[in-house]
Amino acid sequence: MTNGIRTLLATASTCLVLAPAAATSPSSSACEVRSGPMPTVVVELYTSQGCSSCPPADRWLGGLRRRHGDRVLPLSMHVAYWDYIGWRDPFARSEFTARQRDLARANASRSVYTPGVFVQGLELRDWSVAGRFEARLEEIGRQAATARLTLTVDRIGSSEVAVRVAGQGPAGARLWVMLLGSGLTTRVDAGENRGETLRNDGVVRDWQGPLPLGTGTAVLLKRPAEAVSSRADSWAVAVLADDAQGRTLQAVHLPLAECVQR
Repeated sequence: MTNGIRTLLATASTCLVLAPAAATSPSSSACEVRSGPMPTVVVELYTSQGCSSCPPADRWLGGLRRRHGDRVLPLSMHVAYWDYIGWRDPFARSEFTARQRDLARANASRSVYTPGVFVQGLELRDWSVAGRFEARLEEIGRQAATARLTLTVDRIGSSEVAVRVAGQGPAGARLWVMLLGSGLTTRVDAGENRGETLRNDGVVRDWQGPLPLGTGTAVLLKRPAEAVSSRADSWAVAVLADDAQGRTLQAVHLPLAECVQR
């Protein structure tokens, strides 16, 4: 590794707070959540189980909600471009590799690398420096949200979760809906992390979009096998972004443990 990161040249294009009070609030229904007056801060970590520099970043991401609560939404986006060096990351998706390239291009960067951090769509290369992430949160927290979202979980099945998303936002904003898994452990048998047991939190397990934002966009999210037995570690998430500018506008998230099976 060089300077603690793995780097790859970017080759594609298109893309996608600190609040004094909670950024999101539950509605009268236990299976619905509405965004608040401040934007939820979306933190995207581009990571790989095949990268020896990534486990410290994974641990950092996993601790964000303990330190900052509902003001932040950590997303662990596993990329596939290091699979060739010996370990095939079970959580990697080509869509995440493409998204990281898009965000890098929107941030005028010519390369993608792991671990790579984007906060509200803006690259934060010095995320590991004490106080830098908190400074970004404070900066974001000075501005009110420009979009509203409501996420409703209608049904939880053995292989899928049915959700609806409604809201309002700027013209051209696009919606992404996803299912997260936390507390996922993997024994790595090859590559740079060979012999290690890695824990990953906030892992994006299903990813749907971009979708238009309307009065009730319906989405079926696929539930991976490990999520079926432990609903407490699964979250339904909706994110609204200005893809042309590479900026995240608003997000809501709801733990499936709070929903009653229908």
